[in-house]
Amino acid sequence: MQEREKIRGTMMVSTALILCALSFAAGFMGGTLTARQSVPIPGQTQQQAFAQNRGQSAEIQALREAALAAPEQAAGWIRLGNACYDSGEPDGAIEAYEKALALEPDNADVVTDMGSMYRMKGQPDSAVECYERALVLQPGHSNAIFNKGMTLMIDKADPAAALAFWKGVLERQPDLRLSSGQTLAQALPMLARDAGLHLEELGRPEAALEAYAGATELAPGEVRNVILRAELLERLGLGGEALPLWQRALELDPKAVDGQGRTVHSHIVP
Repeated sequence: MQEREKIRGTMMVSTALILCALSFAAGFMGGTLTARQSVPIPGQTQQQAFAQNRGQSAEIQALREAALAAPEQAAGWIRLGNACYDSGEPDGAIEAYEKALALEPDNADVVTDMGSMYRMKGQPDSAVECYERALVLQPGHSNAIFNKGMTLMIDKADPAAALAFWKGVLERQPDLRLSSGQTLAQALPMLARDAGLHLEELGRPEAALEAYAGATELAPGEVRNVILRAELLERLGLGGEALPLWQRALELDPKAVDGQGRTVHSHIVP
């Protein structure tokens, strides 16, 4: 596959990225997303948006006809699957990718992209199976590595399993780079922290605490991670458990403030 196509199945590494990676958010998290519409361009009229969607449908139909005209060529099915992927049509993408894989069963890029479509459908177990299959075919496949960890972290609300998986990867491939160009080792603390924020939004506080704990372990000098965990513990009525974290935050940065702008010191001294 071309580079553009390889990047399709990955989620970039930053707060925006995670929550965008979470562009599969509804199906990704709650299993409600079945197809996402094209995102309107700012200033775009309703008529223009309709024309864009119609153009995408026409492109997909043309690609489907081309694939059916040469069903023995995997490239045609891959192009169709990619177009469905980009249009937010997971069922069409999965069907096309399955036909491509019947012809090219060792294509790890296609298997990875198919996993991302299962994520969009809210089927994380099937997504993980695809990523693991891709990693058997290509053990260093960075998109499959990234997405498997994200699926465990967010979809399955299991940060401990995600971090254990990624750490295992780093033991074998310490310099592994993601499609963003950042190394996995550099990205992990931020991934864990941002996942914690998203898990809080999803109403999964226990998983969020695990994510913040993982972020703190990975970057023990980062005061924000300590504060986020302390704040959540307080909101859960666990002020006694939060107190050592506030004290640690004060040690790291005496001028640190919480998310509401209150000093860390104010959480220690009433």
